[in-house]
Amino acid sequence: MSLKTTEPSPLTAAPPREAPAEPAAPSRARRRNGESPPSTVNAVASALKILFHLSAIGAPIGVTPLSRVLNLNTSTCFNILKTLVRDNLVEFDEKTKGYTIGMGVVDLARGLFSREIDVTTVRPMMERVAQKHGVTVSLLRRIKDNRSMIVQIAVSDAPVRISLSVGQILPLLLGAQGQVMAAFSELDVQELRRQFELLNFGRVLSFETFMGNVEDTRRRGWSVDEGYIVRGTVSLSVPIFDRVRLPVFACSATMFSGQYDADNAERIAQDLRAIGEAIERRLNG
Repeated sequence: MSLKTTEPSPLTAAPPREAPAEPAAPSRARRRNGESPPSTVNAVASALKILFHLSAIGAPIGVTPLSRVLNLNTSTCFNILKTLVRDNLVEFDEKTKGYTIGMGVVDLARGLFSREIDVTTVRPMMERVAQKHGVTVSLLRRIKDNRSMIVQIAVSDAPVRISLSVGQILPLLLGAQGQVMAAFSELDVQELRRQFELLNFGRVLSFETFMGNVEDTRRRGWSVDEGYIVRGTVSLSVPIFDRVRLPVFACSATMFSGQYDADNAERIAQDLRAIGEAIERRLNG
């Protein structure tokens, strides 16, 4: 904020009077207090723009279209990307010549997760559930209003199993965990529709059917996705709430469709819920 003052014209003298004290401009006050005024480091700001954009789009993009959409000089954008690739915050695909968000962001985020809960403490529980049901168990953390990230996984020792990756970033509303987030978060229908229309599915899914699934999730406390992400797979998910009862994590089990039936789903959901309750106790004290 800047303060603008108007002085009397030298051709028209103002009558003498004592002017009221004017508050010092913030920058002048900071200098008198020995503080430096805030400033923006352009390279840092550009790097953050790049990281946020790569995280949001979730797909490879070349330097030229990236610099265009972010309104950056192409050469500057390229040099920043090289630095981010070197530090593993961005990955470069030689075949597509595209850039994606890198695994280094997981290391940056780990400090945030550790303040809430050390997710490694629940890994033994996840492993027991994975072995018991022959499924892949994943713990997802909501990281933005439209994104979640896998922060822990456990797999069974079955010869054929579903593989997921820690650090994988997913659209918030995708799959079973997406139904959980939609059912228990503060997102309104308009925002749910906007995010839903950006999703890609393995099977056709209408918004009306999605909202019906969300209502079922809200009623029973857990969700099921029957192959809408990847055909031939089924995922179940339960919410994990913070102190104000908003879903900050979701715990999911992913299996092949042949493993799924209604009775088995109930048992898996109960075991996932036990993991969620353990996390909530640590998370909320």
